[in-house]
Amino acid sequence: MIDRDRILVEATRTRRQRLLSALTFGTLPDRRTVTNNVGRFVGSAVLAAVIGAGCLGGSFVVNTLQEQKMSTTSANYRSAIQGTSTLDEGTSVDPRTGYPIDPETGWAMAPDGLAYDTRSGWQVDTRTRRLIDPTTKYQVDPETLQVYPKERT
Repeated sequence: MIDRDRILVEATRTRRQRLLSALTFGTLPDRRTVTNNVGRFVGSAVLAAVIGAGCLGGSFVVNTLQEQKMSTTSANYRSAIQGTSTLDEGTSVDPRTGYPIDPETGWAMAPDGLAYDTRSGWQVDTRTRRLIDPTTKYQVDPETLQVYPKERT
């Protein structure tokens, strides 16, 4: 059912709100502003530039830290093998670790299956034949001295 009284009250309330707005804010053309999207566009462009600069800066910092870590790993490897001497040919046990030396690879083999380089004492990744730096966990190819970041698992 249509409640005519309620409709009349609502219409009166709406009219009073319009009259109050006209009295407070002025005539209708003065109150209505054209929707201007230029401000939104400029704001969006500034926000995109800030986000892009943040990503670029973050990438630069991460890359710089990774390069420093890689150069540190290379220096660590050079210093680890610098003062060591080669083992005699008949040696079957690594004097540093006490593990037996595998005659085929020349690595000291731990009982748990891990392999260690006899010159540096670093752990060897048997799959890639790279040495693993104990401090940074980066891998070093002992032949080319190429440093590889640790693999994500």
